[in-house]
Amino acid sequence: MPEVKPTLDLGSAIVWFDRPDLVCVSVRTNQQMTVSEASQVIEWTTSISKGNKYKMLYIPEQGANISPEIRETLADPSRAERVIADAMVVSNFPHRLLADFYLRFNKPSVPTKLFSNEEAARRWLETV
Repeated sequence: MPEVKPTLDLGSAIVWFDRPDLVCVSVRTNQQMTVSEASQVIEWTTSISKGNKYKMLYIPEQGANISPEIRETLADPSRAERVIADAMVVSNFPHRLLADFYLRFNKPSVPTKLFSNEEAARRWLETV
């Protein structure tokens, strides 16, 4: 029987624990995640992880977006209490622009890297 992974479906995004220390987030095509949904993710991941730190892998679909408020939440220094590192898959030009802006302007408090594919992002997260 295949392993059932804890999953949270927010409508605009889906979040799942790929393994106990890795949370994956995929914002769906042409959707934008809200601050309310980000709060739900924080509550849910904190509950599932039982206080243990975890790594995050962001895999946005085509046209997916996050608001400036979410970027501020992602850069908040308090995230370091529960998040080890962020890896972001940016496989198209609009996502690359948004992610570069986030890194330069918001200056995230946890180690954060951009990748053009999921495999490279996962390899880096293994080293953190």
